[in-house]
Amino acid sequence: MNYLKLAQLRRNEIEHYWPANVFLPLQEWYELILDHHTPQIVTEVSELSIIAPHRYTRSIYRFDETLLDSLMSTQIKGNIPSELLTRLPEWCVYIDIDDGVYASLDYIRNPGESYSEHELRLWAHGIPIILPLGPWTIEEGVDRVAENVLGNNHRFEEMTELTKKLLHRYLPLVMYICSDGVEYSGDQRPSYPTPVKTRRDGWKLFPATRDRIWKLGEKSGRAIREHSPRESTGEGRKGPAPHIRRAHWHTLRNGKVKFFPPIPVAHNI
Repeated sequence: MNYLKLAQLRRNEIEHYWPANVFLPLQEWYELILDHHTPQIVTEVSELSIIAPHRYTRSIYRFDETLLDSLMSTQIKGNIPSELLTRLPEWCVYIDIDDGVYASLDYIRNPGESYSEHELRLWAHGIPIILPLGPWTIEEGVDRVAENVLGNNHRFEEMTELTKKLLHRYLPLVMYICSDGVEYSGDQRPSYPTPVKTRRDGWKLFPATRDRIWKLGEKSGRAIREHSPRESTGEGRKGPAPHIRRAHWHTLRNGKVKFFPPIPVAHNI
């Protein structure tokens, strides 16, 4: 059964109570599966809801290896940047790392007091990784999911800890893709697919016919390699000793969030 086609039909039939950055909320995927009397697929609906929208764009995001190392060396402290993480450039992005990481957004219609409207949902290592977006840390967000879904079942503590570990690994990459400072090679940028008007079915979305590769951070990666630390005695120098300022995230006065790769400070370059 073509669930992507059914999902598109359901998306067209229902008045959108969800924002444009979500293809189809998880709840609607569940309703879709139940409507077609296929309970055997219910256990796979989480994977389907995260990955299926990727068919419309087939974008592959590949990081410069040096920039990738810098991103993954950053530590996410304090509350997660919730608003930033709602800015995925497509309904689903695929990051070419490890065995592949899919990222998309879900929308919760009635989240309740302890939850949030948006969820960031990743699929990696064969498991769903769920992070509700709100004023809390990664650990607090994952614990909220565990409390709502798993209750106090201690058997799932290991899975909860794995989820936190994987989020700390992959979230900086998603943040970069969402940030105002994302650096693509070439002049084009990813975007949400545009419906095409057909004679029989009206406005319709069509799956992409080929993969599209987006190369990220080539310029920054090259700059990091060229400006690696150099030996210096520091004699006769005033001011800070030559060093590399660590990669970090910074929120600008205008509200934009940018990633700053390692920056050479006080080097003769």
